[in-house]
Amino acid sequence: MSPTPDEIRIREALERIQTPAYDIAGAVREQRARRGRRMPLRSPRRLVSAVLAAALLTVTAAAVFQVSVGWKTIFGQDVVIPDELAIPLQKGATMNGCTLTVEDAIVTRTGVALIYSFRYADGSPLSNPIHFETVSLLTDGTDTAYSSRGQSIFTDSREAVQYFYQEFALAEDPGDRDLTLTIGPASSMETSEVLTASLDLAAVYQAHPIAFPTDQQDAYRTSAYLEQDTSSVPLPQAWEPSEVQFAGVGFMGDELCLALITPPYDLYQGVSGDIVSLLDTRTGKMIDNTGSGTYPLEGADREIREARFQGLTADDLPYLQPQIIYTRSVPLTQKPWEVSFRAKSAQTYSRALSLDLSDGSHIDHLFLSPLGIRIEGTRPASLDEEGFLDRAPHIAVILQDNSMIGASVSECGLTREESSARETFEVTYVYQAGTDSRRFLSVSDVTGIRIGDTTISIAE
Repeated sequence: MSPTPDEIRIREALERIQTPAYDIAGAVREQRARRGRRMPLRSPRRLVSAVLAAALLTVTAAAVFQVSVGWKTIFGQDVVIPDELAIPLQKGATMNGCTLTVEDAIVTRTGVALIYSFRYADGSPLSNPIHFETVSLLTDGTDTAYSSRGQSIFTDSREAVQYFYQEFALAEDPGDRDLTLTIGPASSMETSEVLTASLDLAAVYQAHPIAFPTDQQDAYRTSAYLEQDTSSVPLPQAWEPSEVQFAGVGFMGDELCLALITPPYDLYQGVSGDIVSLLDTRTGKMIDNTGSGTYPLEGADREIREARFQGLTADDLPYLQPQIIYTRSVPLTQKPWEVSFRAKSAQTYSRALSLDLSDGSHIDHLFLSPLGIRIEGTRPASLDEEGFLDRAPHIAVILQDNSMIGASVSECGLTREESSARETFEVTYVYQAGTDSRRFLSVSDVTGIRIGDTTISIAE
């Protein structure tokens, strides 16, 4: 049977749509290069699935609300929110000279998305990223949120505000009920200048040489470092007090290994350290590390943090000076903020399916909301769980004007009983515009979802 004109149009549109999975690490690198500061991403509740969340929003044809500039800061200058989808709130409070504001909300029958911001009450610029120990959402005083994901944008020290975006998946419809967002306490992460450690690496190594096997276990590595006597080796310190100490020097094949004993990196307390490069005093040039490793010390809230440098030998040690960076958390508030609001919930769509795909997957449920799409089903069991991100079903969205947009994987999870030949999957997609941008949609804007080669009509 020849394809209909509509089927030809759909296939041509699908060929033009690119839906790559978003790479948070790549996004962070891009933001660092563009703005000179990192983009910290924080998900306050540990998700079972991998979060590969997205970046930009794009223009829709709908009317515009006067929503927070935070949408543009996080999602790009071209963002336009569909009429009445985002609800301006501008509710907040000041604590210890720090002001937190819940700017806007998108409330659906199954989830809530929020833009909130942090600034100093006196308008001082933010010289470092802000972190919150807890971010939770209560419905009528009850914790009904079962997962959340978030991201923030921190630009540079000239900025006086940091914006955050947070999504919560809810077990009950939150519409027109008391919603309370609890955020904090807040802390700021400071980073020191690069400090030069003028250590006699050759003397430490000659007193107790270490040669690590390339296939050794972590326990061997930690015990080998602890056997070196480094208790009297001084380190430059950025702040006092500091528990960071020099751990030792060794070789693993053609790699020089240098290590510190340091408290773990913690967003909310303590000081930690890292060896980031070596100064070669013969040339005056810096040698960047080519690898790293972290080895917890049993029974202690400390770890050995190692940096590796390829192509160096024991003859080079007298001329090498480690370059160290310290980080520390500075508490800003002792208590969290609590901000309450009410809003009606936007429409969602749910449908049971019985759809078999060519790869053996079976989809039994489709869920559609302004925040994205979720499909649930089963597939043949596979040991290659990470590869499922690349093999997740291809999805496209058909809009009221017969145009099509892509949908990119943002989360996925797999569960399987040990004796079962099939495993259960759940994949969440975000609406995509172009090849690298995201948008929100009112469900009424969607007429169909294309899954593989099958189009599912969305009934009113």
